[in-house]
Amino acid sequence: MLPLLEASGLSKIYDRVEAVAGVDFTLAENSYVTLLGPSGCGKTSILRMIGGFEAVTSGALRLDGDRLDPVPAARRPINTVFQSYALFPHLTVLENVCFGLAYGDTPRAKVTTRAHDVLKTVQMQDFANRRPAQLSGGQQQRVALARAIVNEPRLLLLDEPLSALDRRMRKDMQIELKDLQRRLGMAFLHVTHDQEEAFALSDRIIVMRDGRIEQQGRPEDIYAHPRTAWVADFIGGATCVPGKIRGQERDRATIGTAIGAFTCPAAPGAQGEAVLCLRPEQVHLAPDGHPRHGHALRLSRLGLAGGMSRRGPDPAGHPWRRGRSAPARGRDRRAAFRLRPRVDRRMRRIGTLLASPVVAALLALCIAPLAILFVYSFFQVDFVAISRDPTLANYVKIAGSETYRGLIARAFGSALLVVAITAVIAYPVAWFLAKRVGPAKSTLLTLLLVPLYSGDLVRIFAWRVLLGAEGVINSTLMWLNVIDAPLQGLLFSPLATHIALTYNYLPFMVIGLWLAFEALDDAWLEAAADLGAPGWERFRRVTLPLTSPGLIAGGLMVFLMVAGDYLTPQLLGGASGITIISAINDLFGTAFDWPLGSAIAWTMLAILMLAFAAGALAIRRSSLVEGRA
Repeated sequence: MLPLLEASGLSKIYDRVEAVAGVDFTLAENSYVTLLGPSGCGKTSILRMIGGFEAVTSGALRLDGDRLDPVPAARRPINTVFQSYALFPHLTVLENVCFGLAYGDTPRAKVTTRAHDVLKTVQMQDFANRRPAQLSGGQQQRVALARAIVNEPRLLLLDEPLSALDRRMRKDMQIELKDLQRRLGMAFLHVTHDQEEAFALSDRIIVMRDGRIEQQGRPEDIYAHPRTAWVADFIGGATCVPGKIRGQERDRATIGTAIGAFTCPAAPGAQGEAVLCLRPEQVHLAPDGHPRHGHALRLSRLGLAGGMSRRGPDPAGHPWRRGRSAPARGRDRRAAFRLRPRVDRRMRRIGTLLASPVVAALLALCIAPLAILFVYSFFQVDFVAISRDPTLANYVKIAGSETYRGLIARAFGSALLVVAITAVIAYPVAWFLAKRVGPAKSTLLTLLLVPLYSGDLVRIFAWRVLLGAEGVINSTLMWLNVIDAPLQGLLFSPLATHIALTYNYLPFMVIGLWLAFEALDDAWLEAAADLGAPGWERFRRVTLPLTSPGLIAGGLMVFLMVAGDYLTPQLLGGASGITIISAINDLFGTAFDWPLGSAIAWTMLAILMLAFAAGALAIRRSSLVEGRA
């Protein structure tokens, strides 16, 4: 019968290190198979190659006889329960379960019904509208299971799904997992280092060590008939004693060891050196009156472990008194713990006292100019004097002036355009900075930060050299015979202004998104691919919403800086360089109408503060949804 999954000579090499060394195994329909081994044995690498998250170095994977390794993860009929569960934090439980159904054959009208049915299967129907951050570890594990099985995959991969649960919860979930697998009639491939978990769940166990399969078979066969001393010692724990075969009769051999001679089953023709392995349940205490062999050891530690006691040396080297380790010498710890909060409170008070004058001075320097402008904005210029009666006439004038409204709209429109351009450029750059290491990353980061270390005038005149009629761009295009005459629309135009503004403030957008990408768990993107989402959908439904705090923060910085930039439009924009900032400058420096200039400045400031408040609120809501606040 054709196996469901077949691995032939499967290998994986990371940076010249062979993590998986040509393994061969099969997995049958409706079976529960576990890859068991210590950390670093290659079991997770095998799981990731089957899931499509790692490329196969050599060998082949076949599903139902067809080659699987060339197929992208999003197109494999396989789903995964990740070790971290990888639930999308910005979606509800129901939305998480529905995620993969959007890319399958389920009719849209039946998607929600199907998701509710699966949630009932894992007893999570009452939590459908909660976010993952509002669930316990066990509940998250159930949702991760529901999200994986709702697509009815041919094979379900489980990457240590119980490792984050406490002991009792693990016991309960083991029973539920096995019961679920039997009810679904689905093949499960489970990865774990927990032997108890593997033996409780599996129909077949594959024991791995250093990228190779040491033994595979039924749990009872592996426990009772280990093929190597390492498997005997690793599985269940055993006392291994080296010895030598002294004689053999049929299928039993006599092994001589330092603790005596023993007769045990052996392969026909076995001879030479051997290892005697004794399981704990094979050792019994001798009844009273029988001779005792060996030496009695001093009791150094006694502790309870369920229904048995464990004895051994104290790892700290302290003497044992009444079954407990003596405390370390020194001052009374309880007194130290009582003293610590008092010291902390005193240090905080001293720090507050020292910082208060500095904070007050900074606030005064920041608030005083704004307060003066605010007061001025309620007065009017009467010839050369400022009227004494406060009025809203300046704000009425701004609202009724098409010129001022147009300049304000142009300023914010230009700022929004630069925000959009920098966002498009910043996303791939920020992703590269977050996901790559090495010289290329350092070089890109250095180039990105150059605008922050050069002066405004230096940057502006550099762009004039590049974009001018005899500048670098025109000269190069003419030398290549692309154009016959210099392009006149490059310099002193809105194009030149927006190119320079984008260059100047791109670092702020990149830094915001870079920090967001650093916090983005790769498992979320792998989960989206595992559920069938193609590249653009992964960006739209996972990357974009989860990096939105960085996008909003970077966008706010760019928006504020562009809206308040005076030099760049003035020196590169030509006739289009007249902005609301230049109008304010003229009112203060030429017309000497300080009240009207103050009113326009405060109008701009109010709009910017509203934008900042809206952005901060959006970031906070996003953080609360994701469970970061």
